Parts: sequence; C-alpha cells; structure tokens
Amino acid sequence: MLGSRAMPERHVIDRMRERDVADVAELDESTRMNEDHLRTELAREWARTWVAREDTSVVGYLLTWHVADELHVMNVATRR
Repeated sequence: MLGSRAMPERHVIDRMRERDVADVAELDESTRMNEDHLRTELAREWARTWVAREDTSVVGYLLTWHVADELHVMNVATRR
C-alpha cells in the first residue's frame, strides 16, 4: 500500500483521433513518426492506436496492428 491518501485519477487511455496527431508526432521524435505517417495509420483498417492523457495533455501513445487473431505492437512512445 502506498499510503492512506488516494492518488488522483488524472490518467486516461483513449483511442487516438485526428486532433491528437500533432501532439503524438511531437512525442515520437525518436522514431520519426511524423504527422503524415500517423494519419496513414489512423486510416488503416487494421491499425489500432491509443493515447494516454494526463489531465488534457497527451503523454503517451501506442500503435498496434490487428492481424488475423494477433495484435502486433508497432510503436510506443511516452513523454519524457
């Protein structure tokens, strides 16, 4: 147990949307996923993309491909 005080719930996992593209591209400089690449992934039927938010800021994202009965992790990035 971490203590008697409850930790505030500020983190939310949500599907990535077009409005998140610029924030995610900024997070993901290390793999060079730019806004065009992210928009391409959003348009793919088999791609699954999620963002992690802290309050209203994007602090992470996950890109996966759903292929047959498998989920392939293609990319993960977090804020430093």
